[in-house]
Amino acid sequence: FAYIYLGRGHAYMQLNKPREAKNDFEMALEVCQPFNKEKAYAALGGYYVAVQDFPHSIEYFKKALELNPQSAMLCMDIGNSYNAIGDYDEAEKYYKRALTFNPELAEIYYNKAVKASDQAKGVDKEQTEAYLDKCIEINPMFIKLASFLVLGLCCAVAGCISVSRLSLINHETMLLEIEMDAI
Repeated sequence: FAYIYLGRGHAYMQLNKPREAKNDFEMALEVCQPFNKEKAYAALGGYYVAVQDFPHSIEYFKKALELNPQSAMLCMDIGNSYNAIGDYDEAEKYYKRALTFNPELAEIYYNKAVKASDQAKGVDKEQTEAYLDKCIEINPMFIKLASFLVLGLCCAVAGCISVSRLSLINHETMLLEIEMDAI
């Protein structure tokens, strides 16, 4: 029954019904066998990312990671959540851990590029480009996402826009959001 709740919860997330999704993810956690709890914890972590409650997302992703300590994807999700709250050192720690388990995970390099391009810390153009190059080397499908990031960086450096938000990629979505404000 847990898979039914998880599947319906993911469908609710796609329909932008997070409250219903959370209820199903919690039900999945209640009824699942111990070996399936990782998926339920990860789904709840994803829910909390969607509602931008990053401390709770970290909590649930870490519970999932306890059950699967070599999951590069869960390490990436934890890193993304730390990045979202501005704890860049913890984010980097989890990104590095993810790469020890899967050094060919292109999403990590993309997310590290987004982190390096964060204007709150100052744009590190060379590091951003190096991460993007590695990302595209591993998976050429990232060239479109990378081009949007580079476009935003070039415009930000040139002073014609302000990049106010870049979204990281997680294992549930392949979505890139860039909010730009005219200067």
